[in-house]
Amino acid sequence: SSTLDLGRISGNSGPQGFRLSGKVTASSNWNAQPSPWILSGYGSGYLTIGAGTTVTLQPGANLKGSPRAGGSCCNNYAAALIVSGTLAANGTAENPVTFTSIKDDAVGGDSNNDGSNSTAAAGDWGGIAVSGAGSIDFTQTDIRNGSYGIQGTTTGVVSAVGGTWRNFDVSGIDINASNPKIQNISVANA
Repeated sequence: SSTLDLGRISGNSGPQGFRLSGKVTASSNWNAQPSPWILSGYGSGYLTIGAGTTVTLQPGANLKGSPRAGGSCCNNYAAALIVSGTLAANGTAENPVTFTSIKDDAVGGDSNNDGSNSTAAAGDWGGIAVSGAGSIDFTQTDIRNGSYGIQGTTTGVVSAVGGTWRNFDVSGIDINASNPKIQNISVANA
């Protein structure tokens, strides 16, 4: 089988974005694009970053989660990102990395092509789940409109410095990790 290297995809300016599902097994960089990266919500309902794989989101990158459309994850919530490898998000104050709902038109435009017929809300997507030896390394990263911001149990490293996390229907953070580092995060409605 061949491996899709998401770090080599660029230039698509379609209104929907880059739809993602399945398992990432090749380390890659996900750059800021005119259209966001979208967790599809189809099939299994989530995207897994495999053990030994590092995905790095660059400043200004946007990842949007779709409503649940099959499968189960994260206590049966909507599409989610499962981290068994490493997820790094290298945002800046001017260009944060953002994880949000496909209904959030304020980031990455109208990705679900419904004009103003939907409004982003808590629980629109599952959030980010870390498991096994999965690691999170976030700088200036915004997370919103999910069931969770980050949740799970890991023997890996969890570090999040800077950003805004808001609008969750379960919890902004629910992590069981050794010495997690969570600093300078503004949390609301969690």
